[in-house]
Amino acid sequence: MTKPQAFFSALSFSDSVQQLGINDLLLGSETVATVLAAQQTVYGLFGSARVFQPTMLPVTTSTNFWLDTASQTFNSPATGTLALLNSLNGSIRAVPSGVYRVLDAADVAMTARDSDIWTAPPQSTQDGIHPQPPRTNTLATSLAPNL
Repeated sequence: MTKPQAFFSALSFSDSVQQLGINDLLLGSETVATVLAAQQTVYGLFGSARVFQPTMLPVTTSTNFWLDTASQTFNSPATGTLALLNSLNGSIRAVPSGVYRVLDAADVAMTARDSDIWTAPPQSTQDGIHPQPPRTNTLATSLAPNL
């Protein structure tokens, strides 16, 4: 047993929610396969705990602080592999091995499935990456019944 596995085993918890992957696409040169493999490694740290895997949220730029959808552009940077976001979400929706349940956060946060645009109004984010209230409240309310 590795040290991380021993640590998590000692905590004795039953559930784990993993939101891993968006930074791998945003900042790195990862593929969907390498992100899914990394997620599998992390799932293995939690032993028999049920793993809930959310889909990844959009990453956009905006000309008016995300007050509406028309001002947003999907942020596909020159570096990174963010263009694979929808492919990764599709793979997550297929319920990878080791996942107890998928929490489809992307469907709650985006204007439509795979639109890559935050819902608005009201303003969903202040930086194009992280949700803020009231969107966090909507995500919690929508996803909580699936836990």
